[in-house]
Amino acid sequence: MFKKNAEEKQITSHAVKDWLLNLTDAAHILDDILDECSIVSEANRDKYSIIHPKKLYARRSIGKKMKNVAERIDA
Repeated sequence: MFKKNAEEKQITSHAVKDWLLNLTDAAHILDDILDECSIVSEANRDKYSIIHPKKLYARRSIGKKMKNVAERIDA
């Protein structure tokens, strides 16, 4: 919502423009991560254990990606 308001007002501050670009990039990355979560979840439906090594690796990998996005937004 803030992004839309800022774009509508055509804010000229370079810091705000950079922040909006970072936010937009982060949103696209998060969308890709959510797609990956969906794919991994569907692929792992046939596994019997919640702690199957492939599931643990996928969760860790996705968690790292989400942490990187959060750090990027905070920077």
